[in-house]
Amino acid sequence: MPAPPPRTPAALPAVLLARELAPASVRLRTRSGELERVRPGAYRQVMPARQVTPAAGAAPEPAPAPVPAAAAARDLALARIAAVSRQLRTPFWFSHESAALIWGCPLWTAPATTHIIQTVQPSDHGERSLTRHAMALVPADRRVLRGVPVTSLERTVVDCLRQLAPRDALVLADGALRLGADAEALRARVDALAGGRGVVGARTVLDHADGRAESPWETFVRYLLLRHGLPRPELQIPIHTRLGWFRADLGWLAFKLLIEVDGFVKYSTSDDPARVVFEEKRRHDAIVEEGWGILRVTAADARRERELIGRVCARLPPAATAHLTPVRGW
Repeated sequence: MPAPPPRTPAALPAVLLARELAPASVRLRTRSGELERVRPGAYRQVMPARQVTPAAGAAPEPAPAPVPAAAAARDLALARIAAVSRQLRTPFWFSHESAALIWGCPLWTAPATTHIIQTVQPSDHGERSLTRHAMALVPADRRVLRGVPVTSLERTVVDCLRQLAPRDALVLADGALRLGADAEALRARVDALAGGRGVVGARTVLDHADGRAESPWETFVRYLLLRHGLPRPELQIPIHTRLGWFRADLGWLAFKLLIEVDGFVKYSTSDDPARVVFEEKRRHDAIVEEGWGILRVTAADARRERELIGRVCARLPPAATAHLTPVRGW
């Protein structure tokens, strides 16, 4: 199935600068929890400025649902980017993982600092929340996205792949390809850097990247399989059943074994979870009737690496696991 067309990322979150506010107001609103400091001299509003008391007899407003930790870290990183874009005056471009966030690429872990490229050596290195990279940046690698200067998608991906750990790099590369990054252009860029730091690892990741992966967890499970030398799985496998066509996350056609990465998102977001569970059971039974085996993997399963690999190997024929060849460097 082809990747969907690249989407236009939403605007960056709004931030308030300390120079725009009275010092006493900043202190009061921070203590009350209305404002949160995102970096030196910059804040974001995290709760309404005024709490409205419900009318007598009216039901209180429900408390907002907690934001998952990964989403909260991503939101904070984007707020820091928005703050830097308003505070920094010298020419720069957001780069590396920060640029990946701006482009909408998935990241396994949100960056703890904001990355920028400056083409001249900066005089100030004292701020821990800002990572400055002094390097060349040709005009073709410069973009403006979401209202801020940023490195091109292909330049962003290559910069990240040269620095990230293999798991994190594969998550980013899969997502970037799904967003529309040019695979051949990425390989050409990496080949042009032959001999440089991180190039071998970047090339290995690109050899295994696949834009058909639909979530970081799918990529993570595939990474574990390849890390332990299991045969390379296919992605988004179409299965015809008596109920019609279905699609499985990944697996092996030759062994008729499927892996479904189940994060329970569909259950929690549906208006009728019981109906979703019922339909999923019908889907499961229809696929099994066609002779397929299905191995379900949750986030908790994926974190127990050795146990998961043992479960997969137990479902594969002995010939498929007799000579495992792990991906070098993973």
